[in-house]
Amino acid sequence: MNKDFHPLQHYLKNVYEQLNITEAVDSVEVIEAYKKTVGELLTKLTRDIRYDNHRLYVTLFSAALRSELFYKRQGLIDKINDTLGRPVLQEIVFR
Repeated sequence: MNKDFHPLQHYLKNVYEQLNITEAVDSVEVIEAYKKTVGELLTKLTRDIRYDNHRLYVTLFSAALRSELFYKRQGLIDKINDTLGRPVLQEIVFR
């Protein structure tokens, strides 16, 4: 096997860093992973989703839903990071 072989993800990471778009790519990936993790129904009950500096800010229509998700946030963080295959998300803030 060739010693210079690297997975495509390795090369993409280098390109993202050179173009200075790593944060933007992480933002899109985290938001999509959140939507996939919580499902279509909870995504429809979400008013706004924003990712900044390893934090996901989620604005919800329902205070009861906000309270419920607050207690499940560490599990959501773990699932999102597992989906992405790396620890990108550190905190979720529900509003």
